[in-house]
Amino acid sequence: MASTDIHDRDEKVVIRDNTGGYPTSLASTLAECTGCRLTNWRHREVNPRQFLTLRDLVNNGQECSLCRILSSGILRFFQDHERLGWDDFMHVNVVMVHDFENLEISFDHIDDKITIFCSEYHATLASRFREIPVGNPSLPLSTSSLETLSWVVQQVLHCKSSHARCQIPDSEPSSVLPSRVLDVSSSTVRLYESPPNQVAPYAALSHCWGTKPLLKTVTSNFTPHAESIAWSELPRTFQEAIQLTRALGLRFLWIDSLCIIQDDQNDWRREAASMASIYHGADIVISASASQDAQGGLFRAFPDTHKSVSSPKQMEKSMRDGSHSIWGKPRDTVTLPTSTRGWITQERILANRVMHFGPEEVIFECPTSTICQCTPAPPPPGAVDGQELEEIGRFYTAREWRSPKSYYHKSTWQQMTKADLPISWYNLVEDYSLLELTLEEDIFPAIAGVASEYNKIRKDSYIAGLWRGSLCNDLLWVSRSDRRVTKGRSSKWRAPSWSWAAVTYPVCFRSISIISCEVVDVACETTGPDPLGQIASGLLTLRGRLVPARMKLRKDVEIMGPHSLVNLEPIGKGFFLRESTTVDDESECRSLCASEDGGNVFLIYIGSHSIKDDPGVEWHSFLLLAPAMDGRYKRVGLATMLADPEYSGFEPLMALGEDATVTII
Repeated sequence: MASTDIHDRDEKVVIRDNTGGYPTSLASTLAECTGCRLTNWRHREVNPRQFLTLRDLVNNGQECSLCRILSSGILRFFQDHERLGWDDFMHVNVVMVHDFENLEISFDHIDDKITIFCSEYHATLASRFREIPVGNPSLPLSTSSLETLSWVVQQVLHCKSSHARCQIPDSEPSSVLPSRVLDVSSSTVRLYESPPNQVAPYAALSHCWGTKPLLKTVTSNFTPHAESIAWSELPRTFQEAIQLTRALGLRFLWIDSLCIIQDDQNDWRREAASMASIYHGADIVISASASQDAQGGLFRAFPDTHKSVSSPKQMEKSMRDGSHSIWGKPRDTVTLPTSTRGWITQERILANRVMHFGPEEVIFECPTSTICQCTPAPPPPGAVDGQELEEIGRFYTAREWRSPKSYYHKSTWQQMTKADLPISWYNLVEDYSLLELTLEEDIFPAIAGVASEYNKIRKDSYIAGLWRGSLCNDLLWVSRSDRRVTKGRSSKWRAPSWSWAAVTYPVCFRSISIISCEVVDVACETTGPDPLGQIASGLLTLRGRLVPARMKLRKDVEIMGPHSLVNLEPIGKGFFLRESTTVDDESECRSLCASEDGGNVFLIYIGSHSIKDDPGVEWHSFLLLAPAMDGRYKRVGLATMLADPEYSGFEPLMALGEDATVTII
């Protein structure tokens, strides 16, 4: 699988060179092609992406060997049906995967995606066209095979021996066992209570609980589980994780549902506070990525869909001294179940090594690299140098071309500037907010371990998912979706209204460069001993310019989402307010605007951001507040206002307000 996200599954086109290298004629042809236009893309000031039709690609193939390779692969995949027309647009796109580039083809109206890779590494190809990585079209029969086990062991050993970044520093404790683990060393599986500070390697399981009944350790069966757990009672995923743990030569396995007393709230909170050390200390985390619940199992048989097709004769002729084969594997676009879990953020980022058992192959992920069984292996040392990585940065942010474990890693955070660290947190929250939680109140516990590791570098105060040192910027979150969210807030209170954790939809962050308000005070009370865990209450006191306004439902356009629901009108003057308002919760705002005259709201000015390439243009950001009880306020949205030389509404708006101190719940 050649994708930054583990749940993307692509078709593969494999170029097999039987002669040991690409001739100069191919390199020169690639350099001259005006069809695919992907060679030497680093020297262009544009995103390396080309839009063209299959007809264009085939016609370009008369002169360009790469276009012939691409068109042959596409025709191979679509030969049995007519989903792709000759004039349907496709996107030939260079994307960053696992710290190096990858060539990918996607389509306007079809979910299928094709990834191109070579069967072997060739120096000539690497120097002339590094967008094509190296892969392996030959896969074992299943993820439970001896070949797969050998591959898994090989990746773990290679990581331990060769990856300096993945080693636990001497300053950190060794693999201290969690307070409870499963002892799987004999045919009898039992729950083992570890003595304090016992050091031993162990595996941990990452899995979806699902909706079906799941074997758990509770107060009533804790003592029997310490004696033995019947094999027949263990769900399939647990059984196969135990088998793999034994095959890896490990004695201990940690599984959340069995190693935490699930009906003991104090035990759960205590163990949840230790999640960071549990996953970070594991020798390997086994992820049942293909299963929706514990009954789904770990292992899968590989589909018999890898087939070789001969390349067109004209392509063989242009290669002159070699014939090339194109290999393919149909793509299943279903998202892997574990990749949608909120807890996966912590499990995946904190673990030193994760082995994802997917529906078609196994993916190994560590802070240094991400590799799957079919494709691709990292290029040999020296194939990509620092100069190229610098050039890559012109087109891609670190978050886009690094794997999540690499980007969200303390060694990466250590290299970031003071200005970049908050951006990394925003990216993390944006990714995390896309995921699902079975229990809404887990919103903070499920990310507490990552917050703890991040703060070892940042050294700041963590408050309801935000940070004291950048709090004014952190407040500027909005819905990242245009779809309607009629009920945006969680059904149970879990965070103050000013925190992104108060809503249940994906969020993104706006930015300001000039802060124009003051944080007078901020405080949160947690429900348990973990200062990063569940929250019982939270208050934020700001001082800044407070402007009264009326909020009215829009009637001039169709309501499409949170960005088009309301208009704001300043109170006291009848002028048009050129703003964009995003509400946090549609039902909440409809209630506020029930009157024909709209609802009373307030805008507190947070700050502004200048447009770099457009002098005189600024975006001004306001929190949208509604009165709450006891003279306090509640956040109900975010408003941004454009100010430019042709529009002077900002100053009149600010003149309508006054400096005030407000407390937001």
